[in-house]
Amino acid sequence: MSKVRRMAVAAPPLVAAALLIPMTAAQATPEGCVPGFSEPGEVTLQQYLAAPRHLAGLEAGMYSVLGLTARFGVIDEEDNGVVCLKAVSSLQGNSDKNWGFFYLADDA
Repeated sequence: MSKVRRMAVAAPPLVAAALLIPMTAAQATPEGCVPGFSEPGEVTLQQYLAAPRHLAGLEAGMYSVLGLTARFGVIDEEDNGVVCLKAVSSLQGNSDKNWGFFYLADDA
């Protein structure tokens, strides 16, 4: 069997197998957040305002409750009262001064 013919015979099963593998990276977790948005994860507005980094930002004067509430409303595109948060950094070394008040956010 020629090399080209062997490749033609082997390719269809490989393509079929690739299509059957579930695409877990894009699937939502049971909590409604995509993988990676797990710390702190799915939160309501009250939990969003009480998140440790937001509290630190409020205390330092970096945020206002009104500003955080408005931002929550923009992130919550589905208007279901829930968003997903992820800490931007582990706050090791100098990252605390740059990222100490921030979370990544996405709609749940």
